[in-house]
Amino acid sequence: MKKVLFVCLGNICRSPAGEGVLLHYVKRDGLSDKIEVDSCGLGSWHIGKCADMRMSEEAISRGIELPSKARVITIEDFYYYDYMIPMDHKNISHIKGICPSDATTTLLPFCDLISSHEVADVPDPYFGVENGFEYVMDLMEEGCEELLNKLKKEI
Repeated sequence: MKKVLFVCLGNICRSPAGEGVLLHYVKRDGLSDKIEVDSCGLGSWHIGKCADMRMSEEAISRGIELPSKARVITIEDFYYYDYMIPMDHKNISHIKGICPSDATTTLLPFCDLISSHEVADVPDPYFGVENGFEYVMDLMEEGCEELLNKLKKEI
């Protein structure tokens, strides 16, 4: 079983989108017994909340559900998940700052999975950037397809 954890700031926009898209692809390909997917945030502002309604609506328009409830990253996550997928450079810096020296997870920046766009960070659409949620979902669909291909080679 391969285990993947998407990480963003508050766990209500980008990381739930990544989780939902990858879960959708995993189910589509009949791999639910081989790949586990979750998401978390670095801050505690939204603990227990569902994904932002605007992100959920964009996902639903593509036939994708976002089932997650916001939670905060834990030290245990560094040992449980095979891959930790941060959405931007600030997330990467924060994760590196709290990562135990003997952690077993592999840090894989989401943008490393995207080849058709030149993008350094997945932008946070929370504050209403025009077409932000649509753009994030475009990135999630491309990056998660690439991630799934990578995982298939490992299972």
